[in-house]
Amino acid sequence: MSKTSNRITVVTALFLPVLALSQNSQPMNFLIVKPGDPGAVSDLATGYLETIANYFTTHTPCFQGKNLHGWIANHPDSAVLLMKTRPYVMAYVPVGFYLKYLHSPNRPATPIAQAPRFGKNAERYYVVTTKSAPASTEALKRKIVITNFGADWDYLRRVVFPDNFQPGVDFELRESQNLADDLFLLIESTGKNPVQNAPAALLLDEELKHFFEADDLAWPQLKIIWTSAALPRDVFVLIGDNWTDTDKQGVLDSLLKMNHDPKGKEMLELMQSNGFTKVDTALLSFAKEQYFSKVKTAR
Repeated sequence: MSKTSNRITVVTALFLPVLALSQNSQPMNFLIVKPGDPGAVSDLATGYLETIANYFTTHTPCFQGKNLHGWIANHPDSAVLLMKTRPYVMAYVPVGFYLKYLHSPNRPATPIAQAPRFGKNAERYYVVTTKSAPASTEALKRKIVITNFGADWDYLRRVVFPDNFQPGVDFELRESQNLADDLFLLIESTGKNPVQNAPAALLLDEELKHFFEADDLAWPQLKIIWTSAALPRDVFVLIGDNWTDTDKQGVLDSLLKMNHDPKGKEMLELMQSNGFTKVDTALLSFAKEQYFSKVKTAR
């Protein structure tokens, strides 16, 4: 079977019937995808998901009196399995996941909001190496770059990295199950004491960069040698074509007002965000164009 056929088969399998918003008895599901977060599994995040569900059933007219249930995954593969087992009405997902699995004529999906984090409205990716290493990506030719597990390889190739700096072509990109350990290996493998299989650099998103910047011992030994273009943040998506304009606006309003509610503030603090905003359509359009028109191939 061709790759194209496989792609159609996988995507079609995800298009389960979407629940009508008027149904009361059957659970209405929402999905959160947080790649690379060890705690982002449904068994560990029950309380967090119930808090989110309670917020929507309390603050959003179309969900009042409804049985709203949340699911969460820390890897795209796990999220795909979740999507095959039940229909969803909403999702909060990385842009790459939205483009790959939800942006399809077979399943209408409407991004309505995003959450600026760490005081920044856009997402960026950073290649980080040690202070003593060359300050050019040319030095990473055929070297190992490590990133967090759950990375979206298609999104990285098509949207994040430029044509002249491609994983699998210009450097080897690997996933890490413990990025802190790999950061330690990177630092230890400088100078005259190279460590076998140590990475030459790390690829960090805005969240990971923010996390490691707080390490007063490790971060001063590092430098950023490459920064991506500004990219859209994770998107809150309404799934299906059963939404009225009034219901869409109701969900958006409840998101935009989340920072005015005590429980909403708690959830936003966990996200290190001051509140949801409307989708940055310019950045999202840029990502879509890159993703679908610039399919990167090996040179």
